[in-house]
Amino acid sequence: LLACGANQAIDQHGIFGEYVRWSFTLPCPDAGVPAEMVLTTADQAIYRATRAPAGPVHLDCMFREPLTPPPGGRSVPEQCNPPAPWRNSGAPFTTWHLPETALTTEQDLELINLISRVDRGLLVLGSLPEEAAAAAPMLAGALAWPVFADVTSGLRLNRSESPYVPHYDQLLMSESFRARCAAEFVLHLGGPITSKQLTEHLAALRPEYVRVAEHPFRQDPWHQVVRRYEADLPRFCTWLAPSLQNRDIAPWCEEAVCASQTVSETVDQWLARTNTLNEIAVARLVSRRRPPESILFLANSMPLRDMDMFGAADGP
Repeated sequence: LLACGANQAIDQHGIFGEYVRWSFTLPCPDAGVPAEMVLTTADQAIYRATRAPAGPVHLDCMFREPLTPPPGGRSVPEQCNPPAPWRNSGAPFTTWHLPETALTTEQDLELINLISRVDRGLLVLGSLPEEAAAAAPMLAGALAWPVFADVTSGLRLNRSESPYVPHYDQLLMSESFRARCAAEFVLHLGGPITSKQLTEHLAALRPEYVRVAEHPFRQDPWHQVVRRYEADLPRFCTWLAPSLQNRDIAPWCEEAVCASQTVSETVDQWLARTNTLNEIAVARLVSRRRPPESILFLANSMPLRDMDMFGAADGP
């Protein structure tokens, strides 16, 4: 029924283009299709969705009409039944083991030497997988640099203490703060960042920019990354942090943290005076009142930006 004008029949192969990590078209159900082939396809799809770079996959499943079984049902041919050992195991038919990528010894030494000579460093946290978000605070504490954590990192909320600077977006609107926040070195972990203020500030500064991610994507709209490492982020954080112990918090880091707290107090005071429901109030209330074990999904465009700018750092 493809390519002949039939209703509700379109060519779905490759319909999502390069926006999926993997796509595959399964044949119509047929006695000649072994169950093992379907199982290995499902296992491959899950592996490609969860390995770095993680993301969606597309399985296109074709069916013949009629889509409903005939009266009385239809028996499944014996060769279509999944193998008994798999059916009784509770495990995948094919177990894929995710790889771990790590820096070489030469790259380890190179990066440690780079960081050791930096006076004004900045740690930027983009979108992070859950395991990386759990490991990144260890590295943030060891570096003792100001931390600009994007809301997609999972570390923008519930982080009001040093060295986190949750309201960096508002602070970067100040010309005097931008002058005092002139980082000479940026270590950027994870995916892209939401704040246009930050990306434009760093593009104007042109510091030595190092990016560490679990994927090969460029994700560098201002074309300023000069060193790039592809590595398992949790492993990277737990490796690098012990090499940087006993570092003093930089004075400009403490200044930025205090300034961010002032912004937070100013926002609360303004909301108390206005006493109206607006975008700022919604971001503030949701970030403070949501149940601690809940999952917060932020839609694109302004909801994401509102929470990035105005989400309360003292919320759950």
